[in-house]
Amino acid sequence: MKGLLFLIGCPRSGKTTTHDILASSGKFAWISNLQRSYPRKGSLSILNRKYDIPLFGLRAYAKKKRTDLTAPVQGNDFWKHHIPSFELERFEDAVPLEKRRPPGLKTGDEIPQEHEERTKKAVRDICKWQGKDHFLSEYALWSRMNFFTSIFPKAKFVHVVRDGRAVAHEYRKMIEKGIYPEKREMRWWMSGWPRGWREEYEENFDSLLAFCAFQWKFILKMIWDDSKYISEDRYLEIRYEDMVEDPEFVFSDILEFYGMDLVPRIERYIERITLEKQDTIKELDDRDIGVLDEILREGRYAEYLG
Repeated sequence: MKGLLFLIGCPRSGKTTTHDILASSGKFAWISNLQRSYPRKGSLSILNRKYDIPLFGLRAYAKKKRTDLTAPVQGNDFWKHHIPSFELERFEDAVPLEKRRPPGLKTGDEIPQEHEERTKKAVRDICKWQGKDHFLSEYALWSRMNFFTSIFPKAKFVHVVRDGRAVAHEYRKMIEKGIYPEKREMRWWMSGWPRGWREEYEENFDSLLAFCAFQWKFILKMIWDDSKYISEDRYLEIRYEDMVEDPEFVFSDILEFYGMDLVPRIERYIERITLEKQDTIKELDDRDIGVLDEILREGRYAEYLG
């Protein structure tokens, strides 16, 4: 195995789209729906080789559904299986909130040697059975660059950033539908926010949309803080809006950062799909826009608002 590339960022930021397009290149092994269900059976990844068949493979990849067994998916469940400390506190429902560690940066000190070794083996197995030299994974929520560096010292990370207003609106919709569990975890998430943010939220906002806006800032802050612990050549930030406007340029930039030339299959795949800006900000009323502007238009965060 020659290298690993991780995609990180806030929920609803465009990581999944970025992951899907990079996986179309045929250069990376990835975690599939089937692999997520059976994380110890790397041999199941051999089924992904159907996408490498000349002529047929790219057409099959373009027609796949996200629920297909061989489709690339977010890797949280896979990583939690091999590294229990990947996301331990969040799912310890039996532990009272006040006794859980607040969400924050994780370091490699939390990973036992045996977990490191079995994780390396699991990734090597997936690469072997998929016949690839490189591994690609998307994972959700807070940053784990320092955490993964202890296992994969040369891994690189691409941070996908999207306009915080669009993210907050989409994030809220997913929580309201019950797809995301943050509604029952709000107090736990807020316990990790800077104190001033918690006070501002409780005194002036106290709404789900406002919570999602602060979450966008919190996750960006953690990623920026975590990036200080790795070398600059291992961290790249891209904007979702740029990817929609000029995908070939952005993916050329990502692959150059990773150490790979732009792959013709990516260009052909982009021609087969529709990248929409999904300007969901237009769905917000003036009051919501006012709330989001008040929360998000500060310092570095304001630079990411369209």
